[in-house]
Amino acid sequence: MTKMTYVDALNFAIANLSDDAVVEKLTALRDATIKRNTKTDKITPKEQAKIDADTAIKQIVREVLTGAEPMTVTQIKDAHEGFAEVKTQKLSAIIRKMMMDGEVLRTEVKHKAVFALA
Repeated sequence: MTKMTYVDALNFAIANLSDDAVVEKLTALRDATIKRNTKTDKITPKEQAKIDADTAIKQIVREVLTGAEPMTVTQIKDAHEGFAEVKTQKLSAIIRKMMMDGEVLRTEVKHKAVFALA
């Protein structure tokens, strides 16, 4: 048995009803539902600015970690003046994203998480 969607339910109701006024309203509702489901989301200027800022921070992290021995998040933050306005939690989240993308490796040294380029 397949999952019942709103469009499937509306198609079933349209097929099994004989009242023209109800069928017309349900058809309009079905068409609106299909249009809403196929609509692509546009990136807002605020979201684009956040993406651009995160990309810039990632580039600085790559520069800091290039050729360096593994560093903690705090050491990475202290290593570049570009991170003066960036909170440690924000930097940690970006490093975590880079780790999930395979750009950064995480290891533990004396119970501290240190990061290096992959």
